[in-house]
Amino acid sequence: MQNVAGASGSNPVTFGSYGTGRATISERGRNEGCYVYRMGGIVIRDLNFTGPGLATANVEGIKLLNDVASKVYPYVRITNCTVTGHVQGIYIQSSVNASGYSDVRITGCNANANVRNGILMDGVEYGSFNFFNVYVGYCTAYNNPGLAAPAQSYGERDSVKLH
Repeated sequence: MQNVAGASGSNPVTFGSYGTGRATISERGRNEGCYVYRMGGIVIRDLNFTGPGLATANVEGIKLLNDVASKVYPYVRITNCTVTGHVQGIYIQSSVNASGYSDVRITGCNANANVRNGILMDGVEYGSFNFFNVYVGYCTAYNNPGLAAPAQSYGERDSVKLH
């Protein structure tokens, strides 16, 4: 999803399950389970994202990417989601100078059995990104083992990493 007109905290675009139970989005390594590009005003809730597993994962379960210099997108909610079998479970990235996100809440999520990180917020280089008013709570992140390889090849791993 990209640049949905009118998306905001008071009028967010919402992806989620309705009725009883949670919908499962299964991907087999070609595309992220949910990819949000250059936008805020987003709610992702009550979904399971299942990837191909540790041996073959090559994309993220939930990925938000901001590559617009000096732009900070507001209002991100990721709630009650399970993300498993991807490179990164939940990945919020800024990739150029002073780009980022504000008013971010990740709550009630389970990010496990992902190759590198359960929950990751970062930028390409330290000091090149801005994240404001971030809350991560009531989440579990475990069994995100990394690989025996250099850091640029997924050797680094953490359950939750915010920098």
